[in-house]
Amino acid sequence: MSSSGSKDLIDSCELHIPIRAGYVILKDPISEKKLLRPARYYGNYVRKIEELIDERKTVDDAESMDGDRYVIIFYGSHDSASKFLESEKMKDLRRKQLAPSSQTLSLPSTSRKESELESTTRKLRSQSRNVSESAHKVAPSSVPQVKLLKDLEIKFESMKDDLKEIKVLLNDFISSQDLPDLSTGPTKEASMAKQACKAIRSFRKQGFEKKLALVDWDKIISDPIKVREIKDILMTQEWPSKMVSDIAEILYGDTLLDHILGRHGKRDRKARRGERQLTVSRSEEEKLRCILSVFGTTFTTDTAWQILVQHYVNQRGRDMKNRLTKEKDEERVDPNIDDDSSDSPEAKRSRLVNHTDDDADNVEE
Repeated sequence: MSSSGSKDLIDSCELHIPIRAGYVILKDPISEKKLLRPARYYGNYVRKIEELIDERKTVDDAESMDGDRYVIIFYGSHDSASKFLESEKMKDLRRKQLAPSSQTLSLPSTSRKESELESTTRKLRSQSRNVSESAHKVAPSSVPQVKLLKDLEIKFESMKDDLKEIKVLLNDFISSQDLPDLSTGPTKEASMAKQACKAIRSFRKQGFEKKLALVDWDKIISDPIKVREIKDILMTQEWPSKMVSDIAEILYGDTLLDHILGRHGKRDRKARRGERQLTVSRSEEEKLRCILSVFGTTFTTDTAWQILVQHYVNQRGRDMKNRLTKEKDEERVDPNIDDDSSDSPEAKRSRLVNHTDDDADNVEE
């Protein structure tokens, strides 16, 4: 059953927005951090998003691997979600301004976190010693065993709370440091590309958005929804491998099932048996190069193109092909499909597609 808080959240959402054009706001229940993400990462239907909001189910950030869990607090169009996020940020800022000041607030951010962490750690060590001494001490006959156990229980509960506090402080402290990112991938190029993209995006954000606006999108792709998706990926996806392969899948679609991406329209080597024989044309390849050029030469040098673009795009094509093969295998064994050998292959395929569409309609309903 929905709580009043969940109902208020749902009432503020734009549930009429289709899932492909929808966006959600994620909120970290602990740190109050809020993120704007495409809704398609969290469900195929708006009803699924509504259920996540209603039941306050936690989800991962699909564009990060930090392991934090979030709840969805808003669903709507990109503009509405952006306005909602700005409104929430203003509320957070006002709350911070109204919060009572203390001596620690005058310290620099990093120093304050270090001080809090050190203080809490000292407290935990002291309590740990007390618990250890109490556990090994024989209770005097005048003190009931029950009282001793009760004291130990209270101290352990206090230690648990302190451990939670230390975890929050550690995460906060680490996030405030400019540490090198060691989780960017197996190659030096991937790490460098991630840092380059981050720098280009963060340096005058408005300038980067203007750079996206200068791209002649009409010559690349005519569907405005797909253009919006690609722009969103370029602005928010921090992992080069996922960014490149997601854009390629939107741009090329099913072409990746039987084509591979080469360099300047040519493949690096002769196709082996069982491999895709066709190559994405040079003109189509140039479209992807044009999109990625918003990051300068980060992806377009020969070495970067081979390691960061060809590799990941062609892997995405293999993944798509494997998924399609698996789906076809599942359709063949579906007991609801008649195995009439007199039908032509085209008729069988048509019946399989219609059957799949009917199932999808039933789920939607």
